[in-house]
Amino acid sequence: MNDYQTHLHQGGLPFFRYSKLCLLQWLLEVSLIVYGIVLLVSPSEGESQRQEGALWLSIGLVLFVCFPVVNELILNSMACCQKLETPEELQKRFNREALAPIFPVVYSPGYNITAGGFEKLHPFDSTKYMRIWEFLHEKQILNFAEQQFYQPSGLPKRKWLSEVMTPYYLFCHNYSISICSYVELPLCFLPGWFLRSQLLEPMCLGSVGSVEASYIAMRKGWAIN
Repeated sequence: MNDYQTHLHQGGLPFFRYSKLCLLQWLLEVSLIVYGIVLLVSPSEGESQRQEGALWLSIGLVLFVCFPVVNELILNSMACCQKLETPEELQKRFNREALAPIFPVVYSPGYNITAGGFEKLHPFDSTKYMRIWEFLHEKQILNFAEQQFYQPSGLPKRKWLSEVMTPYYLFCHNYSISICSYVELPLCFLPGWFLRSQLLEPMCLGSVGSVEASYIAMRKGWAIN
């Protein structure tokens, strides 16, 4: 980690998040599908081995279809129980933040979108946030040695997203083909958990940063995300 990143004030992408759960589920699905195929194509001494292979293959395919549905049902159920901060609570929190000696610039390394080089296929500079941050550091426009800066508080809750997005729209983000249609890149061969982790979650974090920067601006007079 660069030394100037240590002066960011809390927040950012959490280690345990929805994309990590999707990764574990994907590994289980792929393992069962591959194991089933191996049993089906390997030299068989009897019908029982082929039946076992077909069984494991079927289980893997069923999990591939069902996991996103189950996940969304759980997340939407949890959203009904989640409590968002009221405007009064937000005002109190950012009033306290305004008193802290923190410069009103919001940034997180988690903003930057990287996907093993595939992001370079898009004309949008997906790491422009890091480039600007490093430029300000190198030109000493901001004093990173003495000042602290804000990070967004974290990824948005499902209830927060549900305020402006339909359950079906959020459900579609489990599949690569839907995500690729939004970003206009032919990356359907990449698993959904990877695109969620490397693309959707950084975008969500940036959205939270924009919202929180607006609250900071109302308290301090200005802020930049």
